[in-house]
Amino acid sequence: MNETVFNRLKKSSDLFENTPTSSEEIRLLETKISNLEKLIRSYESISNDHYDTDDEIINWTLPEIISELHAAISNLALHHYKQVASISRIAFDMAIHQICLQLLQNNDANRRQKLPIEFNSWDNGSSDAPNWKFYKLVLNGNLNIQSFNQNGDDIVLKWHKLFKELSNYIHSRAFDQNGEATTTMNMNREDFYSYDEELFKKYSNIIHKVIDEITFAWIIVFPELAQ
Repeated sequence: MNETVFNRLKKSSDLFENTPTSSEEIRLLETKISNLEKLIRSYESISNDHYDTDDEIINWTLPEIISELHAAISNLALHHYKQVASISRIAFDMAIHQICLQLLQNNDANRRQKLPIEFNSWDNGSSDAPNWKFYKLVLNGNLNIQSFNQNGDDIVLKWHKLFKELSNYIHSRAFDQNGEATTTMNMNREDFYSYDEELFKKYSNIIHKVIDEITFAWIIVFPELAQ
């Protein structure tokens, strides 16, 4: 490894270790990821004749979500703030994909008989993960989401908005719709290994939000998980 990069990584690591509030925040995020994984896994124990609780879909999608969230935390610890948001977007997109696949698995035509075509084509590499047009169609057809939206909310629209906000970082848009910088240059991050307390809090909150929304999505769609 380039010596300059190595020294910068060490400096970043030392700074992290000597900033108690930062290390505590990282540990909190790690705990939340662990709790999220347990929550999703608990779907397999639900007793409901309308659900297919076979673990096939979860086994192939959950590791992607969890690994991306850990990668986001690692970048937060290294103070690569733009990358935190970019990776969090990948985790969130995969989580919505996972829920949609599970809903398709629960359809009468698939339940306890076969895996959805959409899963097989993604799993064997013959297609990409679907887009939000597909996600919206599946999610808005769910009775539990329809019931939740009766209070005037549009939770699927809210999730899509979060996805688009995080997409600004992946596409290197200069500023988001609220005027917030979403590129390294516009964050004034010439030394992107340095610690910035304000940015650390901001991007830590992004990871929190993504974990919370994934948790919320699972509980809305499968309310038994909250019991």
